[in-house]
Amino acid sequence: MIKGTHGSHMALDAIVRRNTLILAAAMALNWAVIVLVAALTTLTIAHLFGLPDLAGLGFGIFLLAYAAGGLLTARRLRQALADQG
Repeated sequence: MIKGTHGSHMALDAIVRRNTLILAAAMALNWAVIVLVAALTTLTIAHLFGLPDLAGLGFGIFLLAYAAGGLLTARRLRQALADQG
């Protein structure tokens, strides 16, 4: 909590509320894009190859790349933090 008057505490509450709303909006947009990718890759793969059995292949590749990107980011972040210390 910030030391000071009651007004600074209220200002902090407003900042936290604003940042929470921004985070919620960003996460909602992120998941909307993921759902859009799922729908479009499914249709694209099925249309390009003419095989509906392969429809989930595009989204599977996307999920694999998304997870691999998160793992690599975490690994590099850990290394960067270790190098600073």
